Amino acid sequence: IEGYGVVITFSDITERKKAEEKLIKYSKELNIMNSDKDKFISILAHDLKSPFTSLIGFSSFLLENINDFDIDTIKEHLGVINDTSNKTYEMLEDILLWLKSQSGQIVFSPKEVNYYEICNEVISASNLIAKDKNVKLKCSCFEDDRKLFVDPNITKTILRNLISNAIKFTFPNGTITISTSKSDEFLFITIKDNGLGIQE
Repeated sequence: IEGYGVVITFSDITERKKAEEKLIKYSKELNIMNSDKDKFISILAHDLKSPFTSLIGFSSFLLENINDFDIDTIKEHLGVINDTSNKTYEMLEDILLWLKSQSGQIVFSPKEVNYYEICNEVISASNLIAKDKNVKLKCSCFEDDRKLFVDPNITKTILRNLISNAIKFTFPNGTITISTSKSDEFLFITIKDNGLGIQE
């Protein structure tokens, strides 16, 4: 148009768009983390409910009938309480270790260990949850003196999580089998249950 000019301005918004995309991505990740945290707390509460029910039940029964029991019966009940307390403490230690691994705070420290001893330790702790659901844990692992080069804490955490998950999805009166096979260089660990199964 005669007598008029044109002024054009522009600015590069590439960096701003990248920042917005990052913000959206972080927001989604935060929502997922919050959801996972809620699920974890729910699972933790369920896993701890059984041993604490046993502790409260046995201790209450002992207190109510202590005058009627002889010393051997009292020792037997205290033994159950002590054993359950120790196993619950070990479970909490494993959970705290898992939380550290999720937040990147854990340091990988491999060393030579006996797998058979680690497996039995995890099964012993997991039996509390399994018995509550009437699920049988069966260990068909061979007793081998050969040492494995692994991080014992991380290995226990992995085993506990797999077994705990198997218990969760196995029907009452079901069976979970922990087995091993070996080659010259590796030990293969299998945890098999007869529960719901998963889609392909």
